[in-house]
Amino acid sequence: MKRFAKSFALLVMSSIITLLVVEGLLHLMPELLPVEIRQALSSKGWAHPEIGNLPEPDSSGVIVTRDFESPYTVDENGFRNAGNWPGEAEIVVVGDSLVFGYGVDADQAWPQLLSRETGTDVLNLGLIGASPQQYRKIYEVFARPLKPAVVIIGFFARNDFWDADMYASWERSGVGGNYLEWRGFGRPTAEQYDDPLYRVFYELRKRSYVLALIKLGRDALSGKRTAKPTELTTVTGSKMLLHGDDYTLKTRLSKPGSETFELVINELLQIRDAARGNGTRLVVLLQPAKEEVYREAENTPLPDATAALRVRLQQLEIEYIDAAPALQELAQTSAPLYFPTDGHPNAAGYAVLAKLAADYLVRGRTTADHDETPTR
Repeated sequence: MKRFAKSFALLVMSSIITLLVVEGLLHLMPELLPVEIRQALSSKGWAHPEIGNLPEPDSSGVIVTRDFESPYTVDENGFRNAGNWPGEAEIVVVGDSLVFGYGVDADQAWPQLLSRETGTDVLNLGLIGASPQQYRKIYEVFARPLKPAVVIIGFFARNDFWDADMYASWERSGVGGNYLEWRGFGRPTAEQYDDPLYRVFYELRKRSYVLALIKLGRDALSGKRTAKPTELTTVTGSKMLLHGDDYTLKTRLSKPGSETFELVINELLQIRDAARGNGTRLVVLLQPAKEEVYREAENTPLPDATAALRVRLQQLEIEYIDAAPALQELAQTSAPLYFPTDGHPNAAGYAVLAKLAADYLVRGRTTADHDETPTR
């Protein structure tokens, strides 16, 4: 027994030392890791007391995917703007990674393109991974004091309903701190978070490449990553992957009557009322997913994730721009509007969104110009 205990102790110690060596090597050479892990362990910013998370002010980073390595910098408040924070702004755009300009240079993000299209100053308040609740909070904290003439909410139904549900779960958990860290590293309850042993593991998950590799392998074995995407050959001959199953899963809460759908509507209502009280015009830009734009390649019909939302926006007299029809039409004849693997628009896709927003604002259309029963 003593010999066995000694051998077991040596095995444990050697395993720990091996893991530490591997961890150190991976930190020295992170390029050896899959891009999913490098991106998962990238900075989640700081825990903003009202919003939940924001990038560190005046910081920079690199977004790494299978399609690109995209460097970025953020301003004194953690948003993707050049120069000093303005005392006032003509147009403010609030949203998630699509507003941020995920995957492209800063001057190719659609709010910056909108500024050139309209000849007005546009402030980009896009936050990667943001939820509709955070849209409202960002508007209240950062946009409202600037008294903009127009605020545009860039709404991405592909994951905004899912994000709203996730953010609500974080608020209910009572854990506090950094929302993106909570979402990405275990989503603990307050009871779990108060457990010292769990807290150690939680902190390790935020930093350990080895644990991230183990999780990636476990997910693969458990079937979480087995849904095969549809491969589309575009009209220009390039390949594009569409994740119809994930799209359907992430948009299942977009139906009227669901708690999450009503939560999202309530957030937009609060922004509408606050904007009206501030003399600001509110416009919602509905940004489609590439599965919607290239939906003819899917084997099964995909749900229209903004159908009920468009009806409700019209009922509530909230102006909106549905970008899907224009992108769907262009997709039939143009070069790709989205990255091959990643789900975000590429520079050409962002340019279309900017053009649609600029045309809408210049024409001065109102909600009354929409069909009474919006369809696609």
